[in-house]
Amino acid sequence: MLGIEVPQPIPDKICLACDVCCRFPERDSFLSPFFTDEEIEWATSISTEEAQFRPAPPSRGGQLVPIREGIGYRCPFFDPETHFCAIYDQRPLDCRLYPYMLTLDPTSSGVWLGIDTKCPAADDPDVLENLINQAGQIWESAMCPDLIESVTKTPHLVGPHQPDVLPLFRLEELTAVILSAKRLIPWRAPVDAFPESLSREKATTPRDRIGPLKPLRINDRAIVERYLKKKKPRLAAQSFAIQFMATDLLSLVWCETEGFFCLFAFDNGTVYMPLPPLGSGDFRSLLPHCFDFMDLHNRNSEISRIENLSLQDIRRDVLVEFHIRPGYPEYVYRRKDLVELSGRKFHGRRSEWHAFSRTPGIEYHPYKRSDEKEAVKLFDRWQAHGMRKTRDPMARKLLEDSRFYHLRALEEGGLIGLTGRVVYLEGRMVGYTFGVPLNEETFIVALEVTDSKHRGVSAYIFREFSCELEDFTYVNVMDDSGLPGLRRLKRSYHPCHLEPSLVLYRGWHRNLSQSTQRLGEKHL
Repeated sequence: MLGIEVPQPIPDKICLACDVCCRFPERDSFLSPFFTDEEIEWATSISTEEAQFRPAPPSRGGQLVPIREGIGYRCPFFDPETHFCAIYDQRPLDCRLYPYMLTLDPTSSGVWLGIDTKCPAADDPDVLENLINQAGQIWESAMCPDLIESVTKTPHLVGPHQPDVLPLFRLEELTAVILSAKRLIPWRAPVDAFPESLSREKATTPRDRIGPLKPLRINDRAIVERYLKKKKPRLAAQSFAIQFMATDLLSLVWCETEGFFCLFAFDNGTVYMPLPPLGSGDFRSLLPHCFDFMDLHNRNSEISRIENLSLQDIRRDVLVEFHIRPGYPEYVYRRKDLVELSGRKFHGRRSEWHAFSRTPGIEYHPYKRSDEKEAVKLFDRWQAHGMRKTRDPMARKLLEDSRFYHLRALEEGGLIGLTGRVVYLEGRMVGYTFGVPLNEETFIVALEVTDSKHRGVSAYIFREFSCELEDFTYVNVMDDSGLPGLRRLKRSYHPCHLEPSLVLYRGWHRNLSQSTQRLGEKHL
């Protein structure tokens, strides 16, 4: 058995009253659980029930064959009268995960972690929130060597894409390993896995609902923050300061319509929305108009998208009309943990902080415009060091683009709401950081640059800044941009929560479904 800890936030009374789990519409349902060889051995040794398993090469193990029960089928280990499982303590990983699911993305080229909204517990907002909050434990487990090895040997543990599974996170390490091993199974897509785009009637709605458009300026901060106050944003990206820092990189324009603030980003001849419509209430009626506007400017409608939606922005019926893909999650920490750095898990960061804090000649103070010249020099050293360390095109592009964000913060940080701190060592700047409040509980640490020649300066400035944030419970350090090194660094501070960030598309083309199904038929 895989020693993976799986949270179980669903109350027993919901599970015992459930009429969905362990039941299947047909005997060869792809929803029936997959057992590894070891799990089959365990199950058959502790239960008197006879069970059959359908081999599924190249996976080691087999898919459980349900038995007839009324007009449908059920798991042979499931007692329909008591709702108890004969192998519950040794049930397979596939069952232990549920309602979390490992699924392919719509193109069968990556692995997602999601929540199956067919689970009745997902109808309870409190249970759903608990499921989302604890999904980070599954995300952590998905990087453990045992699970990666098991999925490599048993790729059927990753199921096909399903449109009613709410995606939370992309599992980068798991995808990379099984792709390199050529073990990713291109399942046949369920027949409704690629629903048609919205009806033509919706797709041709008048476009004059969007506009007139205005460029985003510093003076618009009050307008944006007025709309943000109507909701409690949970994503750092849903902040005026974070968006405005990109204005030298993107052409950002906005409009107000139907009580919502809509922001569009023009980038090299394409347009997308870096934020969902901001305001109170339901913005679904605006979505067709937003997508029509983007489709008008994009040569390929598949580029049209809305980024940085939080789960509170998504309603269940959106899963039917639109397509959701997970973005990179944001890392959220308890401020108290960052200040105390206590326990074995923080030993490395604590020793780094101690190493630098004992260095003579340290000066830590608020950022002032007179610090700008030294800060730019430090940024140049930091960027050059990063370029020497990596040949990854994505990482190098992000390093190049970061100049626009940092210079904007250094020049106009105070005007857009940023708070900055700097560290000098014997008269030379060796670190700076900037942040901004997200809501009443959470503060965003948006930027940090330190001199790699001085061990511990990053741990020092992060902790010192966190010590000052006494009015906040949590610290959000944004996402990792899909970079393994940055992911390791942010994980090393042990986030208490990963905040999912979602991307919304209007629809996948039918030919994508057909090609994926053909690929599946070739391999299965």
